[in-house]
Amino acid sequence: MTGDRLSILKNLEKLAPFGILLTDNALTITGWNEWLQAHSGYGADQAIGHKLADLYPQLRERNLLARFGEALRGKIQFLEQSTYEYLLPMAPDLPGCSFPHMQQTAQVMPLISNGRIDGTLTLIHDVTDRVLRDCELQQAAQREKAARDEAESTIYASDELLALFSHQIRTPLNAILGFTRLLRGGKLDEKSSERALEIIERNTRIQVRILDDLLDKVRIMNGRLNLKKQALDLRAVVQGALDAEMPNAQTKGIKLERRIPEEGLLVHADHKRLLQVVTDLLSNAIKVTPPAGRVSLTVRRVDDYAEVVVHDTGRGMVAESLPFIFDPFRHPEPQAGKTENVQAFGLAIIRRLMDLHNGTVVAESEGEDRGSTFTIRLPILRKTDEGPGENRPQAGSNETVRLP
Repeated sequence: MTGDRLSILKNLEKLAPFGILLTDNALTITGWNEWLQAHSGYGADQAIGHKLADLYPQLRERNLLARFGEALRGKIQFLEQSTYEYLLPMAPDLPGCSFPHMQQTAQVMPLISNGRIDGTLTLIHDVTDRVLRDCELQQAAQREKAARDEAESTIYASDELLALFSHQIRTPLNAILGFTRLLRGGKLDEKSSERALEIIERNTRIQVRILDDLLDKVRIMNGRLNLKKQALDLRAVVQGALDAEMPNAQTKGIKLERRIPEEGLLVHADHKRLLQVVTDLLSNAIKVTPPAGRVSLTVRRVDDYAEVVVHDTGRGMVAESLPFIFDPFRHPEPQAGKTENVQAFGLAIIRRLMDLHNGTVVAESEGEDRGSTFTIRLPILRKTDEGPGENRPQAGSNETVRLP
């Protein structure tokens, strides 16, 4: 190498904002610029005169030493970050960087003097900042796409839900309107009139229930729901739900089984809301169970928790629908040929109410037409928590809960 070229290279080594590595034909390091000293942790005196493979044995392990052999045979090698990530292991400069090593691109080329190859020249560029920006842009694009897809899915699902909700409102309204016209027309005898009034009353209650569910959903969406928690015997709450739903079970010819322990199970809960949860689960089980089917309700203690298990022999659920059964905007479609009408918002409200009671609700099914099991779980109120009148419901405190 001529004196002028050597002088230029020495100046470049000092000023270059990238790594410059020189070796001879035996791949012994002959040049190690200031950039490499600053980033590699090796001073020039620690690197120059040493074999490249001895200083960085990883090059042989990663099959990168062969690139220097190719350069000694006259070929220029380009090592892209996307393929190799880095040539020489160095700590990244950027604070908080998630990469364990500086991301690099490198060029390994023959060093030619007087027409002969007498070593290699390697240029190493730090591209960590660029790679991070690219990653952030890709992640931002993915997040934007996911948000757009979710928004489109939510809009579609909400449209479907509104259609279902509209159907739920129209069905009882049509029954009420139809039988009201018959009664006003005086075309029904006494027995038929009594039956018509029963149907009108039942469908009016359904309407009230649908509107209550809608109001609860609005309260949840607005982030406010009032609870009046007190010490309750879970058995009494369950019995209230059984008393309310027994007529519906008898009307459909469904056998309603109960397993309630003799020992009390005290929980800290809002009586109205907990009764709503158990009644809704029981009502839904009766709705989806065909005539002559069976619905069972079991109350039990499991460690420090009280459980209410509602099992039916109805239509069941396919495995794909179970993860979304409590999601109001991804409510599973009714199965073909099935006409049972479960409340659109009911299960979502049940899950929220159980969250507010520090409890859980789980749905299980072995598949279509193999029944379903819903289990709610609540912490048992300990004796030390009960205070005076431990076996009696205590005056409930108004508690406004802000939902996340």
